[in-house]
Amino acid sequence: MDGATLCNCALEELRLVFGPLGDQLHAQLRDLNGFRDCKKGDPKHGKRKRGRPRKLSKEYWDCLEGKKSKHAPRGTHLWEFIRDILIHPELNEGLMKWENRHEGVFKFLRSEAVAQLWGQKKKNSNMTYEKLSRAMRYYYKREILERVDGRRLVYKFGKNSSGWKEEEVLQSRN
Repeated sequence: MDGATLCNCALEELRLVFGPLGDQLHAQLRDLNGFRDCKKGDPKHGKRKRGRPRKLSKEYWDCLEGKKSKHAPRGTHLWEFIRDILIHPELNEGLMKWENRHEGVFKFLRSEAVAQLWGQKKKNSNMTYEKLSRAMRYYYKREILERVDGRRLVYKFGKNSSGWKEEEVLQSRN
């Protein structure tokens, strides 16, 4: 994603791509010089102003480039990405749904669309559901995700996953 595209993203789009970091990124973009100009469609938005470029923090660049820091932010891992889709249905309508929220059972409704979103986040335009589901299998041994036997596209959060239970979600929003 280039800078002009990033500047034109709505808050909801940034949340979708960057998860919970979308709010922080939106605020930082709003504060940057020239952000208001590129939102207005100024034809000169691609040109840099004269003088020394503004120094931005390492954390800012790491966030933009998707580099993993010592402590990975929420939404970095595939299972967290899936969890975030499920706990924010207003932003991701029709992609996935809870089959049994209390037990952590969920179903992919539009599996290829979820795979494409994951591919966008990871900058992999060739992402398919087949590849995404292969990546999900790595979470079985770690008991983060479980397969629901006999049901296609249905999975369950395991005992080592967190942040999906209703009480956890409510606590994190307070």
